Amino acid sequence: GENGEVLASVVNDFEESSTYHQMAGEYARNVLSGKSTKKDMAERQLDADEKSFADSVDRFIAGKEKSPMVRVMTTPLVLELTGAEGLPVEIAKTDLEKILNGKHAGDKTPEITKQLPRALTNPIMIFKSYTGPNGEERRVVVVDLKDSNGATIVVPFELKVTTRKNYEINRIASAMGRRKRSRRTYHMSGLTVN
Repeated sequence: GENGEVLASVVNDFEESSTYHQMAGEYARNVLSGKSTKKDMAERQLDADEKSFADSVDRFIAGKEKSPMVRVMTTPLVLELTGAEGLPVEIAKTDLEKILNGKHAGDKTPEITKQLPRALTNPIMIFKSYTGPNGEERRVVVVDLKDSNGATIVVPFELKVTTRKNYEINRIASAMGRRKRSRRTYHMSGLTVN
């Protein structure tokens, strides 16, 4: 069916990258020699995700990113511990446009944006947020990254979203700097944070 075709397309695109071939060869050598541990494999996956996302950001900046969705990474374990499924994490090209060139253009440079995969694996905190309009669960992840103005970056997620190509992802809805506001109250999952 269509899911198989989409998966094959995504796999083919990734397999054509030099990052994939380098990582696959190194992985095979380490597994065969017994040198790989789960931690090593997780770190290698994160390295591959970082490189792949950085390449995608560069393609986007150059106007060469053709896909409407951009793969960021595999769902990090810390998000899975809050109930998220281990799905691909993607961001819509339109949302990437808003982050880099929209209302807050200049706040998040491409270099800061490229650090999202690693920052998402070790966040400051994660909140369960309100349910989306179609019933999707949401999480708000506060990462240990600052935007160009020194504000801490917050990354809202929609979990288990079905894309137009009919496969499920955990979707990054945005990434924005948030400064502490003395008069604003945030309500998330029954917690009130001033």
